[in-house]
Amino acid sequence: MTVQQRNRVIILLAAAAILLTAIVYAYIIPAQDARTEAYNKAQKDPLTHDLGSILPYKSDYMGDAPNISQLLYRLPLADVPVSLELDSEHLWVQVHYEASSSDYKEEKLHQALVYNAAAIFSLIRNVNGVEFSFSDVTYRVARMDLMRNWDISSEELLDPETWKNQLQDRLKRPGFLQNCMDCFEIKE
Repeated sequence: MTVQQRNRVIILLAAAAILLTAIVYAYIIPAQDARTEAYNKAQKDPLTHDLGSILPYKSDYMGDAPNISQLLYRLPLADVPVSLELDSEHLWVQVHYEASSSDYKEEKLHQALVYNAAAIFSLIRNVNGVEFSFSDVTYRVARMDLMRNWDISSEELLDPETWKNQLQDRLKRPGFLQNCMDCFEIKE
């Protein structure tokens, strides 16, 4: 191979590398970013939330506060600053949101509350109840009251297909959502 041929090969390889880099930065990375953004947006909505993202936080006992905190950061309403208290005597989880409930559309807030409570009850086996406090209102619900809305155990609810059919799809129905919300004690 002559020097001139070698230089041409080097130039062609350099041009191909520049072209491939341009394709990666112009098309591939933005497409990945768009998919990631769409997934993250879907995680904020109880109707599209990915059950698989919270399954690693399954536990038999509520005493692991960091585990429950991480679970809350992966559920709808995770974009709201939150503090957590565990009532180990009564086995209740108390979630304090640094927001007003009036910041949300009522239906979306109720869907998120039912979804988050069902997730906590299904994943943390010994939790008897959960309290969601906002600056203007507190919602309290006991496991046995909310879980009556399903004819299956909280363990069975964790099957991805069952989760979608029995929880997410049914949350779209106003009658089902109201039945669930009737289980909550609301203090203003």
